[in-house]
Amino acid sequence: MAHVVTEKCSGACDFECTDVCQNDAIHPTKEEIRNFGSENKQLYINPEKCDSCGACEAICPNDAIYDEEELPTKMTKCAQINREYFEEN
Repeated sequence: MAHVVTEKCSGACDFECTDVCQNDAIHPTKEEIRNFGSENKQLYINPEKCDSCGACEAICPNDAIYDEEELPTKMTKCAQINREYFEEN
């Protein structure tokens, strides 16, 4: 199972999680935003690349990242939102 970024990240985008992700699964990165002018106000985790190591969850200052199996019920839609981000980009 992958980790999921929830709406708690919306507007925050503290990129500490991208720095610790060993699989480059979290996007957009600071560089992508700089180079391509992203309108995203949230980060997303690619479920195909995430190995569920938990490094991102441990470092997130916004408590916005959860293991998909531990997502609070009201946030389950966030797993699909993360998947859709990578399908569209």
